[in-house]
Amino acid sequence: MPAVLKHPAVQIGAAAVLGIAFGLIVGEWALNLKFVGDIFIRLIQMAIVPLVMSSVIVATGSMSGAGTGKIAARTFAWMLGFSVVAAVIAWGLSNVIRPGGGLTLTGGEVDQELVDSAAPTSGWQDTLLNFVSTNVFNAMSSAAMIPIIVFSLIFGIALRNYVVATRKDMVFTFLEQVQQIVLLMIQIVMKIAPIGVFCLLAAATGDIGFAVVTSALKYLGTTALGVVIILALFVVVVTLRTGLNPLLLPGKLAEQTAIAVTTTSPPSPTPRCSRPRSSESGSRRRSRTSRSRSASRRAPTARSSTT
Repeated sequence: MPAVLKHPAVQIGAAAVLGIAFGLIVGEWALNLKFVGDIFIRLIQMAIVPLVMSSVIVATGSMSGAGTGKIAARTFAWMLGFSVVAAVIAWGLSNVIRPGGGLTLTGGEVDQELVDSAAPTSGWQDTLLNFVSTNVFNAMSSAAMIPIIVFSLIFGIALRNYVVATRKDMVFTFLEQVQQIVLLMIQIVMKIAPIGVFCLLAAATGDIGFAVVTSALKYLGTTALGVVIILALFVVVVTLRTGLNPLLLPGKLAEQTAIAVTTTSPPSPTPRCSRPRSSESGSRRRSRTSRSRSASRRAPTARSSTT
């Protein structure tokens, strides 16, 4: 098999084309395949919460030094800032391109969840209040990402202080292993991504017909344009603040962007962006600890030789 055909993006693209063609050929029978695609989506979504929680806690717990709290605050501020920018860009693109224009709903009723999400929002005070959940398990069950991240940041800071005070890092090590296991789980699930995409598009095409192609292309084109704008803006900001080569950054951010798009959860790649930094911080901390231990072992020898 040629190497290009082994690339996941090529396989998913081919599965999408074949799914549309299959749906047009068999018609409504393709709806029987929809449950397979739904299973694939749920397998991806069920890993988001443990991935975000474990990764944010590990990244925060790995930080050391007097400026840890300031780094965590800045990280959260940048995340909120880019979330606002992304919302503004999405609003602008939706009003200019109108990807849902011309779409006719034939069911007679609109999903109540969509109605609730389109309801007028409360003031900014209530919005900030909702960042803190009264029950973290309720936030986990509903996949409310901002309250989950807030809890994970505070938990990570408390865990770091606990490890420093007691020298016991069993919980930290456990969460590191959980993070790696969840990442492996996502990699395993992504191996069946072509099958999931095939079944989803076959079912949609068989139900709606060829109109799903034009509507989907318009929607996906708008989404892709928004992702490109956000990625370009992120590269510009990172380049201006760090001086890194802007030509290398898109490749470094490809994994994070893929996670955000496939899971439809922008906060989920946040810990992946901070992982290299946290790993570097952890390695530096371990190297400083090893140097201090070696120095303490050498000190008695030096004193005895001097005596």
